[in-house]
Amino acid sequence: MEIVSVGTAVSSMNAHQLALLLSDKLFKESHMFSKGLLEVLERIVIGSLSTIRRRMNGRQPINRLPLEILGLIFRYVPSCPAFQFSKGALFMWPENAIAVTSELVELTRVCRHWRDVSLELGSLWTNYQDGMHYPDQFLKRSGAALLKVSIRGLPSPRAVDLLGSDGSRIQELYLLDVNDMFSKGEGIQKYTAFTATRLEHLTLATDGDRKDYNINPDIFAGAAPRLRSLTIQSLTWLPRNQFFNLTQLCIYDRRRGGPNYESFRTAYQLSDFMKFLAGCPKLEDLTLVDIWFDTRGSSDGGLSAISLNSLRRLALGKMIPPQVLTLLSHVANSAGIATRVFGMSCGDRDFLPQLANLIPVHGMKRLQLSVGPGRSFIFAPTTSSRGARVEFNQCTGACAHCGEWINALWSKWPLLSVRELWMTDRIILSRYNSSDRLLRTLPNVTALVITQLETDEQRRKNFMAEFDRLIVALTTSRNAPADSVLYMPHLAVVHLWFCGQPVDPSLLIKFSAARAQLGHPIRQLIVEFASPHSSFDSALSVLRNHVGRVDIRVSKKPPSRDLPVACTTGVHEFWPSW
Repeated sequence: MEIVSVGTAVSSMNAHQLALLLSDKLFKESHMFSKGLLEVLERIVIGSLSTIRRRMNGRQPINRLPLEILGLIFRYVPSCPAFQFSKGALFMWPENAIAVTSELVELTRVCRHWRDVSLELGSLWTNYQDGMHYPDQFLKRSGAALLKVSIRGLPSPRAVDLLGSDGSRIQELYLLDVNDMFSKGEGIQKYTAFTATRLEHLTLATDGDRKDYNINPDIFAGAAPRLRSLTIQSLTWLPRNQFFNLTQLCIYDRRRGGPNYESFRTAYQLSDFMKFLAGCPKLEDLTLVDIWFDTRGSSDGGLSAISLNSLRRLALGKMIPPQVLTLLSHVANSAGIATRVFGMSCGDRDFLPQLANLIPVHGMKRLQLSVGPGRSFIFAPTTSSRGARVEFNQCTGACAHCGEWINALWSKWPLLSVRELWMTDRIILSRYNSSDRLLRTLPNVTALVITQLETDEQRRKNFMAEFDRLIVALTTSRNAPADSVLYMPHLAVVHLWFCGQPVDPSLLIKFSAARAQLGHPIRQLIVEFASPHSSFDSALSVLRNHVGRVDIRVSKKPPSRDLPVACTTGVHEFWPSW
């Protein structure tokens, strides 16, 4: 063939020279080639182009990553939208765990390398949503990997087949609107009759009308040995199973705007619920929100205490106080537990003495006072291993009952051990005449930390006025026999953080000078700004005359407390970061 008759020097040419020679001959002499030769050349060139493009693609930086790393990146391609119900998104463990598998298809169309990697990685194709397109193709690609399955309402025939044939592969199962299964005369046992040997996370939820089915179903043939998390939303029944390895349990009702307990239908028999808890001895995280117990026939004296020695977090929200007290008094737990009680109103203040006895704060070193969403007042004493967080929703304006609620906090919980007081600018204690009562109960505080978070001008002014009143209280000598000569006589460290305009430096000068004159000087003053500020530059030398050490610095984030691990890790909707 003419094309290969290029002389004896071909063997000594490099690839670039050979390519140029071939291109030159094709350009100049291809009109003399036969049809057969042209067809051969066409096949060679097409194959060569494919090889060249594959080699070029392989030299792209992302394609030079190890296959394991590239596969890990691919896992973040599909979105994980939350399941939406009429009262908001569904809460579940793990949060937003079901990915939209169909969004992975685009990966297989980018290049051959990406297609090969994505198709070989079976764990990418494990998310099954009932009603999705191409379920059989995606399930085939998943190979033997563990599955994440979500079914809303009555399962489709394909979903029923999946539960029967691949139930042992299901690692996460989300059955939503499960009451629909009963409305059709079907029992949930029918859809959970498979062997759940690999199941770790289960969510059962409904968004329909509350119905009492008077059932106590035995699901997964009574066994789910690896189940670690269980979420139940708005159901009036509990499984009969004993989940010996369950570590996370959340039961809540989202469909009511508040705890309208009088209109609740029977949710759970208290005795049945306590029996269910007793079958989950390894619980570490227990969350109960907006639910109600029928206590008829279940007196406190007839209930046995349940030992949950592994319990680390307990959250009780929007429940009537007597039932909160019953649960706290009958759930024995370890010393290193963090407890959150929230969603109360000022009308619940009468049960605070009992609550204080059931959530002991003896030895608490830190006390946080803040205001959360919905004007909730937050009282949170902690140690290095244990914490309590009590929240109630403040009324609009200066409510006398709210004042009684707040003042009861200081009088019912022993705070003599508190060494650090943390406050945010949203705390306006003077509204309830609470400042003096609080300061009187904290004689051993050595550090005061105040953070200014508000950017609203009026709220900032309110904070400045409150801060001024606090400074006056901390620098006023008292002669009453029942009082200390000075509030917080051991106060040594003052730490301030400002996101906006700080306080007037002259106020801090007066404060530090007065404490020094009274014989209780401040040893360290820390003033931090979210952005650079020069307002304290001229006051530094004067402040240092009265304070042992003055630090002025920029910090974009407010200071953080040294909190128990249970208070800060695994944050979710019902457990905000402390």
